[in-house]
Amino acid sequence: MIQIYKKKNTDFSKNGDSPIFPSSAVVNAELNGAWTLELEHPIDDRKTWKFIGEEAVIKVPSFNGDQMFRIRKIEKSDNGVEVKAEPIFLDAKDDCFLTDVRPTGKNGQQALDIMCATNKKYTAESNITRATTAYYQYTNLISAINGGDGNSFVSRWGGEILYDNYNVIINERVGGDYGVELLYGKNIKADGLIEEIDMSDVVTRIYPKAYNGYKMSNNGYVDSTLIGNYPTVKADTITFSDVKMREDAQEDDEKNGVVICDTQAELDNALIQKCRDQFAAGIDKPKVSISADMILLQDTDQYKDYKVLESVSLGDTIHCKHSKLGIVTDARVIALEYDCIQKRVTSVELGDFKNDYFDRVTSSTGKVESIINPDGTIMAEKVQGILNGIYTQLKLQSTVAQKVKGRAFTVEDLDPDSPLYGCMTWGTQGLQLATKRTADGRDWDWTTAVTARGILADAIIAGILTDKTGKNYWNLDTGEFRLSGEAFKVDDQTVEDYVNGKIDNATAQIRLLTLQLTNDMCSVATEADGTGGDYSECYTDVMLLIGTTDITNSDKAQYTINPSSGVDGSWDLTRKRYTVRGMSGDNGSVTITATYAGITVSKVFSISKVRAGVPGSNGDSLESIAEYYAVSSSNTIAPGQWYPNPPQMTEENRYLWNYETFIYSDGRREDTKKRVIGVYGASGQDGNGISSITNYYLATSQQSGVTTSTYGWTTTPQTMTEQKKYLWNYETIIYTDKSVYTVPPHIIGAYGDKGLPGSPGSDGRTSYVHIKFSDVPDPQYNYQIKESPAKYIGIYVDFTELDSTSPSRYTWTQFMGDNGQDGKDGVGVPGADGKTSYVHFAYANSADGRTGFSTTDSTNKLYIGQYVDYVQNDSTDPSRYSWARIKGENGTDGRIFFIQANATVIKQGADNKYNPGVARFEGNQRIGSGRTQSYHGRFKIEETSNGSTWTQKYLSRTDEYYCQYTLFTTDIKQIRCTMYKSGGTSEILDMQTVAVVRDIDNLTQEEVFNILTDNGRIQGIFMRDGMLYVNGEYIKADSISADKLKSKSITADKLNVSDLYALAATIAGWKINRNYISSTKDNIRLYSDGRIQIGSVIVSSNSQAMTVKNGMHVYYSTDEFGDGSGEFKLVNIHTFSSGAHLILGSNGTSVLKLSSSSKRYKDHIGYMSSEEAEKILDIPVVWFKYKDGYLQSDDAFVGKPIPGFYAEDVEEHYPVAVQRNEDGSVEDWNYRTLIPAMLKMIQTMHSDIEQLKELLKKGEK
Repeated sequence: MIQIYKKKNTDFSKNGDSPIFPSSAVVNAELNGAWTLELEHPIDDRKTWKFIGEEAVIKVPSFNGDQMFRIRKIEKSDNGVEVKAEPIFLDAKDDCFLTDVRPTGKNGQQALDIMCATNKKYTAESNITRATTAYYQYTNLISAINGGDGNSFVSRWGGEILYDNYNVIINERVGGDYGVELLYGKNIKADGLIEEIDMSDVVTRIYPKAYNGYKMSNNGYVDSTLIGNYPTVKADTITFSDVKMREDAQEDDEKNGVVICDTQAELDNALIQKCRDQFAAGIDKPKVSISADMILLQDTDQYKDYKVLESVSLGDTIHCKHSKLGIVTDARVIALEYDCIQKRVTSVELGDFKNDYFDRVTSSTGKVESIINPDGTIMAEKVQGILNGIYTQLKLQSTVAQKVKGRAFTVEDLDPDSPLYGCMTWGTQGLQLATKRTADGRDWDWTTAVTARGILADAIIAGILTDKTGKNYWNLDTGEFRLSGEAFKVDDQTVEDYVNGKIDNATAQIRLLTLQLTNDMCSVATEADGTGGDYSECYTDVMLLIGTTDITNSDKAQYTINPSSGVDGSWDLTRKRYTVRGMSGDNGSVTITATYAGITVSKVFSISKVRAGVPGSNGDSLESIAEYYAVSSSNTIAPGQWYPNPPQMTEENRYLWNYETFIYSDGRREDTKKRVIGVYGASGQDGNGISSITNYYLATSQQSGVTTSTYGWTTTPQTMTEQKKYLWNYETIIYTDKSVYTVPPHIIGAYGDKGLPGSPGSDGRTSYVHIKFSDVPDPQYNYQIKESPAKYIGIYVDFTELDSTSPSRYTWTQFMGDNGQDGKDGVGVPGADGKTSYVHFAYANSADGRTGFSTTDSTNKLYIGQYVDYVQNDSTDPSRYSWARIKGENGTDGRIFFIQANATVIKQGADNKYNPGVARFEGNQRIGSGRTQSYHGRFKIEETSNGSTWTQKYLSRTDEYYCQYTLFTTDIKQIRCTMYKSGGTSEILDMQTVAVVRDIDNLTQEEVFNILTDNGRIQGIFMRDGMLYVNGEYIKADSISADKLKSKSITADKLNVSDLYALAATIAGWKINRNYISSTKDNIRLYSDGRIQIGSVIVSSNSQAMTVKNGMHVYYSTDEFGDGSGEFKLVNIHTFSSGAHLILGSNGTSVLKLSSSSKRYKDHIGYMSSEEAEKILDIPVVWFKYKDGYLQSDDAFVGKPIPGFYAEDVEEHYPVAVQRNEDGSVEDWNYRTLIPAMLKMIQTMHSDIEQLKELLKKGEK
């Protein structure tokens, strides 16, 4: 549960002020970086969104337990509230200020206790044991812990941070190693997955060096046990400065962990162990960086490999196993995203984690042993050893001298019997010389020889000043001055390294010379024979760079342009642009070369023609569809034996399976996915199984909008044509309980049109395999690649015939083995004749080369294979080749949204009633070729009476998967439904229009006549459905026989008339009208449909029942009414859904029963949801009083206010509870259908209240 605490509520030991129900809540956490909570909450009817205010605290489930976050930013809109929050521990930026805090010589826990003492509500934990010192003045606790300067806790003590409400954990390492193993490196692209494998620093063979350049015997090396897992040996030199020979050792070396060797054998063993330590730490494994979004991956094949990451925590170790190399590399969870609602990790970033401070002050190559292990951990004891070593170098003598202010460098000889007894020091006070000690013996008796003011000395006597080792000396006789490379440094570098660095930097700048083209390739569309084409846009501009510095227009840059044969163009030196004017062949190129400071770089500008395509071939049509059925005891594993008709299901074989086979005109057969379509009913009151399945087919021009009501469905597949391109199908499943389920109509085939002349495209292009060789594993410059076989081979495939001269275009692998060590000279016999090596290539559609194998045809192949031997002919054995993929995977399936209507046409009958009377629209979505699913979006319904002006009748207030609309007015021509993306009405997903037409089958002959003659304005003879209609001013005939005859005048000897309306006659004083006979005063009417109207009272019959509208009085008199018994009885009364009044006879017995609610008379459909019931909350509750004259004058509520609803409001929000008149108008609301919704709301509220009670109980505890 997610809770919120108001800004002033600080009692977090209890439940919050309210639970909230966000639509999304995500925690993002980065190791030693930012932690944030991003939350979205809808504008809900419960008003819980109003609790979300600035600086309120939200408690959410997180990957490390329930965590509290302080709201820092709120954005409100019509759709909801968006919140960004940060861990509550970061409140310490405001209320935990450190004015002068100095943890001195403390370990991690001691230092944090001192730092948190300012505000006791903040606590900290640490397992860091090393002791150090830091000063914090006028800063807050957060800056002191992880600020940007080198004085922060993380910079001084190190460690990794984990926030836990008001507690912070800073350990040497957070997270753990729980044996989680991840398989990666399958080279399968997928949305939500990024795999980066860096092998640039991998070392599988180490040539070790000790201090002062000592090496292993015979220039030996140490190999990793993983060296055979890589295609090439990855060698490098590492210097271990803490391994020394005895003559190089200093007094404190052994105490500082330096290995001292007396013999070469000891040195070899020490270096071998150091190399093994490096391999154990992972220097022989690639660096892995993986970013995985489990939400995007969950529908892909990679999800099964990455699902293990859904339960990891920040800092955890993941053992990443390369699927091809078989090498396991450990990576850390350095960032993650946690879904607080689903309570799972939804996104993870794996990689290496190192403290930024040490990244700034150390390098890896050659000094990897000094401070940082290859796995990124810090060796604190080595840091101390380095500091001690620096101090010893500055002293340059084994005897510890007294510290003197201002001195920087001292050379001294403390042996009184030595001819070199004395001391020399220079520093801020100048150059000092002494040949004797002071009287107390505490210091030298200095004579200042050189100061900033000049040279002050009694005499300068020639001789040599030196240390005991002789490495540092000053020969005053010759003027020679020497300091060892370890002692004399510039910017913390030895002079040699400093000078070499400057040289290397200048050389590297020149080597960064690159030539770039704004357009590497140009394609020109031509006619099918290669003629024509517009070359006006076929050009490229040149840019010459050193690093990022543009030297394109430098006077020292020279350019050479070399077009291939058949290419015609021009070079603009001012703009540095080459423009193509034409080309005779299909492919061509222009080599552009630039020279600067003796370095030459080149780029190739490729040109190709794209010829017009040829007409496509005829498409395939669907010939037939075969249905197959089977039964099985499993609903997950498809059975093996299938039948054309559904077999009988049993208790054991309880699942009915089905699939379809589509047979096309070209002989192709496609099977649909095998699926379960029925389940054998468990033993129960009335078992229910499938009685029959009927398939219906319809060939139509409609690509959407087809429903089961669409005209023309048949039970056999229909033939598709150019006019009826789409074959639709749906199934009707009838169960043994007579219930029916209909599978929604869907397209199962499309007619293939004959292809039109194709527009210029990529079809017909020839692919080329390009091969180059190199003596280096990863060449960077074009002069490093060549045509003749060498140690490394590079390959790439494209549609340009000319080979690229850019090494980066090629994929490089080792082609020849490493040379062996030189053997001893000897006398040998003449060698055998030399052999010619051959490179063989083949192409296939599988990774093992066995599918679609060919040595000549590379068209549309997915893989390329190669090997080398001394046989000229290509092998036909795929296992001889090494295979690599050259074509990517298909993209992911698209997603479509569409509206499904219950009818595409609504018919209006002669009585103006509509069939169907309700238009229902359902939202659907389909991903790729998968099954159709319901989609919850927003809907808008409009109607029009003229086809141009639309009136809105309904608009969704919340997301729903369907809507429906009842037709009332008689002049509707069309109904239109628009479906919007969930959450609003800004993005339209689909729109569907339903036509409203007159139902010809239900029209009377007169209505048909009026339609044919435009209400009599058009004269002539008309034929309709085998019936003849005549309209004219004068008709002459010997005999006319008709059911109905209308004319201004008729002259006849004999006339038989079935409709007297045309005669305008009266019968016994009763006037004959079109559809009724009326009395002389027109107060009584007898209608042709059986109704009787007396004044305003209408008596009618329906299903053998009589209806009296507008009131009826029943008297107990024997006059005119009754049977003389004084009692009026109603018998054989039918029950109905809205209930009835109870009428008692004179004997006190009931004569009219209430409607029944027994299950015996009802078919169960389902249970009402809270969302459906909540619609009654939108019905306004009003006070009203009845209009004058509606109630009887003696009614108790005449003129008084009454609480209630308006039936029109009920219709708008809960139409199922409305009672209507025969003409469709709203009359009343039905309490029997309104009460269930009210009860459902009471049940929901009761459940919510019980949950809140539980929360209150937990809070009290």
